[in-house]
Amino acid sequence: MTYYILIALQLACAYHIYKNKNSFYWYFAILLLPAIGCLVYVIAQIFNKKDVAVVQKEFTAVINPTKKISQLEKKVEFSDTYSNRVELGDALLAIGNFKEAAVQYDAVLHGNHTSDYYANTQLLIALFEQEKYDEVISIGEKMSKFSDFEKSQAQFKYGLALSKAGKDDEAEAILKKIDQRYSNYPERLALSKFYIENEMQSKALEVLHEMQDEYLNLTKPNKKLHKNTFIEVDRLVATTQS
Repeated sequence: MTYYILIALQLACAYHIYKNKNSFYWYFAILLLPAIGCLVYVIAQIFNKKDVAVVQKEFTAVINPTKKISQLEKKVEFSDTYSNRVELGDALLAIGNFKEAAVQYDAVLHGNHTSDYYANTQLLIALFEQEKYDEVISIGEKMSKFSDFEKSQAQFKYGLALSKAGKDDEAEAILKKIDQRYSNYPERLALSKFYIENEMQSKALEVLHEMQDEYLNLTKPNKKLHKNTFIEVDRLVATTQS
């Protein structure tokens, strides 16, 4: 099987050499040293400088997020546009700077963008993390007219805000929309906690038992990914049933 993959890779490289009129010595490299030759050719000729720059930019953003923030702030200073503000807001939200993220989203919500779905829902999430539940509810009510709001993270935060405000019936109607099999495990765990807090143990156990059954059918990578969530699921089942 490996042999045929290597042959296919050689043919692909040879076609790329021919199409791009690259140096003739590349043919000898991929023929005489198939694996190494193809690897070197891909890195040198296909994975070009532009691609390297993109990867380097993303890598820098992960290991040094403050540098990315600084770069985006300079973009906003140079050109204060909707897209630049929102991009900065997203970067701030990603590192947990919810207060400053909210400032960026709020800054674009005027004129033609007053009812912009994306900026409003991102602002809703940033405000929820600051426990500004009344403002979250206000935005949630406006965004509920958008079809994309249905079963979204923003809608779920809206439901939790309703719960915090003591509007439990409205909250349940929103929160249970995200209870979909084989998905949304952290949100469904939060839903079960909502039921427990409101003394609806039977509904909580129904969600929790359903999740436990699904866990048995998950792949190993997904079990590992959601390990902590399901540890909490098992704990809640034990304490709720006792």
